[in-house]
Amino acid sequence: MRQKMLLVAAAFFGALAFILMYQQIKSEKEKALRGSVVVSLLAAKADLIAGETLTREGLAQIQDRRFSGRGSTEVKSADLDRVLGKKLAFNVKRGSVLLWQDISGYDDNRQRGLTGVVPAGMRAISVAVDSTSSVTNQIRPNNHVDIIGTFKFPSMKDDKELDTITLTLLQDVTVLATGQELANALGSPVLLQRGSAPGPRGYNTLTLSLSPKEVEMVIFAAQKGRLDFSLRNFEDSSTVGELPSVNFKYLESHLKDFAKERESLGKEEK
Repeated sequence: MRQKMLLVAAAFFGALAFILMYQQIKSEKEKALRGSVVVSLLAAKADLIAGETLTREGLAQIQDRRFSGRGSTEVKSADLDRVLGKKLAFNVKRGSVLLWQDISGYDDNRQRGLTGVVPAGMRAISVAVDSTSSVTNQIRPNNHVDIIGTFKFPSMKDDKELDTITLTLLQDVTVLATGQELANALGSPVLLQRGSAPGPRGYNTLTLSLSPKEVEMVIFAAQKGRLDFSLRNFEDSSTVGELPSVNFKYLESHLKDFAKERESLGKEEK
């Protein structure tokens, strides 16, 4: 009897610990979605190659959302006259936001290396990934991702079993580096011919740009479960306000809804 009571108590406290962790993650996630502002930035209208001269015709002004402190190295639309006539030090893909590091002659030692890439007010941390969690190593520096966590905890029904839950921790997170490859680093650029593209290179870490509070949450979550990263379109900076936490019961009861949503998305794409 005593042993059974101990098992019940262990299951109860295990479930309580998970609930507290879940509430903390949910609270931090909601805070992270606040405070974004619309900014006007310069982006490449077409693929630009290192050595090209920047012209008004080759640049577009775009509106995007950024959280406070993010994007300190991005070239604002107001700086258009400052960059016209300058030569590029690195390739810039069509649609990518122009960074000060991309421009030849940009010689601020504070911007060299990873510490110069981290936006003011943000922090850089590296998270271990594998081929699956990193979208088969297709995530590149300067991409934006969502972070999804999967955790296991003692079942409320049977302390011998474990329940699994998956939830989105953060959305629209900037990737500063993949392995040793920095976002627009000031090292030797890889020159590409027009129309060519770099092949995927292997790595086992992603370095992310996070607020101090997000750093704590992600480190904690990485210690307690598995993190996966979903890659976003480069033009997509939107966030979804209400995302469900998925477990087996939720999945089982919403499969038909998922099928209907998938069907409607397919019709919209056509």
